[in-house]
Amino acid sequence: MSQNCLSDRFIAQCSSDNGFEIQNQGDAERLSSCTQFRGDIVISSRTRDDISLSGIRSISGDLTVDGASNLTSLSADSLETVRGKFVLNDLQILSSLQMPKLTEVGDIRFLGLPNLASLGFSKNVQKCSTLNIQNTFLSSLSGINLQEVDGIYVANNRM
Repeated sequence: MSQNCLSDRFIAQCSSDNGFEIQNQGDAERLSSCTQFRGDIVISSRTRDDISLSGIRSISGDLTVDGASNLTSLSADSLETVRGKFVLNDLQILSSLQMPKLTEVGDIRFLGLPNLASLGFSKNVQKCSTLNIQNTFLSSLSGINLQEVDGIYVANNRM
């Protein structure tokens, strides 16, 4: 295989105009060589695996998990930036969220997370246009220390 073909395949794997859907951990591992992903990443509502996004430092689009009823853990060890929306919606058994390097997000929308008791944002999210956190088990917003924000809505949490 020529060097060009390898390069083209790598570029195609690290970007998608239609979004990249993750249905299992194997799909997530396909992105592990990407430090930057251009486009949206969607974790399927049908996933039965806990999902770990390793190696990705930046997502130019959205990171969305909506209605994944079997997801208990979501992690991204290297993720620093999500330029679009970071959406966690209706994840009834999600109890672990670990993104220790995340500092910048376009919008955060965490809705309907009755088992999520803490945010694993060790470096603190400091920049976010809109923060919307509703109906979670969070007792604090430790891990979010916004220096820039356009709007905040926090309601019906354990706090």
